Formats: sequence, structure tokens, C-alpha cells
Amino acid sequence: MVVKEQSQAIALKDNPYTNWSKELIVKHIGTVEELIEILNNNIKKYEKSLTDIDRKIGAAGDDQRLIERIEKSATKTKKELQESKDSLLEHKKELEQLKAALAT
Repeated sequence: MVVKEQSQAIALKDNPYTNWSKELIVKHIGTVEELIEILNNNIKKYEKSLTDIDRKIGAAGDDQRLIERIEKSATKTKKELQESKDSLLEHKKELEQLKAALAT
């Protein structure tokens, strides 16, 4: 039990939100939750787009120029997907910190 309390104390010490007012934390939690929802929707959109791109490549046949354009689009979409996933992880961590600060 002491170890758990010590690890919580260390986590709160590194938490940038511990000095925020409860009202500000609650407001920021709402904002972060909205961002998480947007990012989840973007991730779904990018994943669907990549599925569509695979189908378009198959339909392009031997048209190399079209295939190259589709592949360029796929590269951009994959990059955006990864950026959204990275941002999602950061915002989830931020949400955990906010909730921990609110609980104190």
C-alpha cells in the first residue's frame, strides 16, 4: 500500500495540472475528451480511405501514372493516420493526468 501511495505521489509531482483549479481542470477535461473523439473519427476515416485506396489500385489495372498518384495519396494518408494515432495517445495521457489532478 505504501508503494502505491509513493508512486501516486511521484506521478502527481510530475503532473502539470496539480496546481490548476478544479473548475479549470473540469473544463479542460471536456476539451480533451472532444479532441479524443475527433481523433478517433479521423483515424476511422483514414483507415477507411486506405481500404478504398487498395481497391482503387486494383481497379487501376496497368495505368502506372494512376497507380503512382494513388500510392502517393496512400503515403500521405498513412502519415496522417500515424500522426492522429500519436496525437490520440498524447491526449489520452493528458486526460489521465487531468483526472488524477482532479482526484486530489
